[in-house]
This record gives sequence, C-alpha cells and structure tokens, in this order.
Amino acid sequence: MNGRLLIIVLLLAAPVTPQERSFGSGLYQVLEKAACRSCHNPDGVASPTRLHFPEPGAAPERIEAFGRSLVTLVDRARPESSLLWNKPTNRVPHAGGERIKPGSPDERVLEAWLHRLTKLSGLELSLALKYREGEAAGAGHVNPRAEVRRLTHSQYNHTVRDLLGDQTNPARQFPPEDFVNGFRNQIQAQNLSPLLIEAYSAVAEQVARSAFRGGDTRGLIPCKPSAACRARFVREFGLKAFRRPLEIAEQKRYEALLASDADIIGLVEATPAWRPALQPLYAKYPYRIDCFDLDPECQTMLLSKLPIVNPIAGRVWKATPIVAGGEIRWNGRPITVLATHWFRPLVRSDSSEWGADDAERSAYLAEGLPVSRQAGQAGLFAKYLNRAPQDLIVMGDLNSAPWSRVQGAFRAKTGLDNQAGTAASWPSFVPWPLRLPIDHVLARGHLVVTRFEAGPRTDSDHFPVIAEIGWRD
Repeated sequence: MNGRLLIIVLLLAAPVTPQERSFGSGLYQVLEKAACRSCHNPDGVASPTRLHFPEPGAAPERIEAFGRSLVTLVDRARPESSLLWNKPTNRVPHAGGERIKPGSPDERVLEAWLHRLTKLSGLELSLALKYREGEAAGAGHVNPRAEVRRLTHSQYNHTVRDLLGDQTNPARQFPPEDFVNGFRNQIQAQNLSPLLIEAYSAVAEQVARSAFRGGDTRGLIPCKPSAACRARFVREFGLKAFRRPLEIAEQKRYEALLASDADIIGLVEATPAWRPALQPLYAKYPYRIDCFDLDPECQTMLLSKLPIVNPIAGRVWKATPIVAGGEIRWNGRPITVLATHWFRPLVRSDSSEWGADDAERSAYLAEGLPVSRQAGQAGLFAKYLNRAPQDLIVMGDLNSAPWSRVQGAFRAKTGLDNQAGTAASWPSFVPWPLRLPIDHVLARGHLVVTRFEAGPRTDSDHFPVIAEIGWRD
C-alpha cells in the first residue's frame, strides 16, 4: 500500500444574521459617518475589495441584506481576528486609516454587530449568500468595464526574478510584443493569443522546476524546515506575490498545502488568482492540470508529483460536471485520476442546454430516481466513467452524502467506492456531529481506499480530506 492523495475543497462562502437593533439604524450609520462608502464603491479606490456599499438611497431591505453579507469579513471562530473588526479600527494596516476609534461608542456598535454575525443559522447564511451572489451577478448596479492588463515581457522577467531569484529572462521565449504609439504596454495591443498562453504555461513549469534544482541554491527558504518556517515562508512569499499581506484564511490555506506530503492534490473552487500563490508548490508538484483558460466556470485544479499524461480538463461531453485530471503511472501502472465538483442536491432541472437532458441522464443512473441537476450531472458522469479505464480515482466535492440516492446510484453504476468510510467535512464551523460527509475520494479496479479522514481546518467552510490509496491484486 502506498500513495497518498489530498483533496482540499475550498468553497468561498459567508453571510449574516438579523439582530435586535437593525443594521440600518446601527452600524450602517457608523460606517456612513466614517465615510467608508467613499472608497468602498464600484468606482472607488477600494473597488477591488470584497466590500461594496449599496447605492445611495437603497431600500431598507437591501441595506439590511448588505449588513448580513458582512459575515464574509468575519472569522467565526476568532471574532477578534476578523477583518470587519481590525480594518476600520486600523488594528491591521488599512489604506483608509482609522475610521472607527478603538474604545469609542461607535466601536461598541461595531462589536455588537460582529458578534451577531458569528451566530448565523443555516437559513440566515443562505439568505446572506443570496445577497453576495446577487452582487456578483451585478444586481443593484451596473459594473463599469474593468480592463485587466497583462505584464509586459520585461515586467514578467522582473517579477520572476523578484519572486524566485531567476535571472534567466524567461520571457525571451514569448512571442515578440507589438509597438503601439511607440510603446509596448498599451492595453489595446496586449491580447492573449493561444501561442502566448501556451508559452506562459511552459515557462511557468520551467521556472518552477529550476527554482529548487540542486537544492535551495537561491535562498528562497528563509529558515530551517519546521512549522514556524513554513508559516514564515508563506507570509513573506505571499507578501511579494500578492503585493499585500495575506489574509488569515489565505495564510492557513497555503500552509496546509505546503504541509501536505501528498502525491496528488485536488483543489475545488480554485481560481486563476491562485496560480501565483501556488508557485511555492510547483517545485514539489511540477505537474498540474486546470481548465481556467478554457471555461470561465472551471474552478478545479490538480497538482501532482507524478507526470500527467492524456490530460483531461473541462466539461464532460461539453456539459457538466467539469473535471481536471489525467493518467499517471504509479509503481509502473497506469491510473486515471479526476477531480470534480457537483451541483447542490436541491437545484432543479431546467430547460437550458445544460438541463434539458437531465431526465434521460437520471434514468441512466437508476430507474425512478427523482430528476434534478445533480442526478442528471451524476448520470452523465457515470456514463462517461464507464467508458474510462478501470483503474480510476475520482475526488471532489460531490455535494452529497454516501447514503443519498444519487450518490448510492452513482457508486453502484460506476463501481467506485471508499471502503475506508466517510469523513464529516462540511460545514466546518459547526461541531462534528452536525457536519456532513460531502467531500469524497472514490476508487475502483485494482485501487482501494485504505485510509480516509478529515484534515486540519483551514478557514474554508469545508475541511480538507486525506486518503491513502492501496493496490490490490
């Protein structure tokens, strides 16, 4: 028995609860008096942050929903570490300076609301999430178009030098840049051609492999390996990579990744923004698959110590689910490994191009199975996997427990299973007896899950799960 697979499922969620005193007549007035809106609006200097005030004159219901949504800035386990508490009081560096004076009556109003947000119920969390989802979809205002400018070749070389000490000027391998009005950094000409995207990927792997070739010859690790050193490395490297201090949740997330000695790491609800922060892992995990550039809805990524051949990334048969993975050779044997993310169980089927065939797909999974987006998705995935090689590992957030009808039918149809049991992984902020096992590592063929458990908490609303995989003759 050998091989250990780690799947870290990170779902960005967090919202808020009502209180005896309304947000609109309490903390909202304090924040307005502090002029927080002047920066935290779609056109303000703080527009890239997660905090955007509703438009002036918004309905009271919208203001209350905004107040509940501030739970995304709250550390429920340690309220005193929350951004909502530390930023406006300038306890941690705040570009706007001190907006609420520590020890003042205004701070007591802030503290009261903060503690109310730590006690959200499932229904209140769901309502708050709907506000955040509406904002992300543009409800309530029209977002101005934001132009994102890529680095010039020279800036790319300097960034790689500053982060990794690499002075080989790897951008020399990129297609030449065009001059527009005498300059090479005009956004109108900074397109991302397929050739440049391919060059970015190749160079990223190249500089990652060379970063620790022959050991830490560039002095990237600032201390002797230990838990304290790991935390220091993540903190200092993160500051350079993001050009800002890491948030507490980010710090824990990357520490957990570095602490893992897994052969394969699966990431769910990852985004392209993770790529720079994952640079420290690339020397240890030089092979990786994602589909961020292929599909805007892709949030799945696979990192591996072992070469990945026949990569698979994107939608299953141009539908869902979205997967990332491929074939690895483990002890000389070919194994297919896929990471994925399913719909929530109560999402109804619809007549869209994604849901029109859900009834047929659900019936493939099991006769009489209630039709839903998750059942249709699982049915299509099962049909796909039954044409895949027999030695197979599927990992991910399946948004269902083993005893659910959909997952039970999926396991029976595909032969995938986890003989090592379950791990209660969601939601991470409630006691163990109230958590559900919805994150899974399943295997079939000659593969068997010999150990399966939840990992350390990372401030996600899911615990990571860790599996050991063995080979049976």
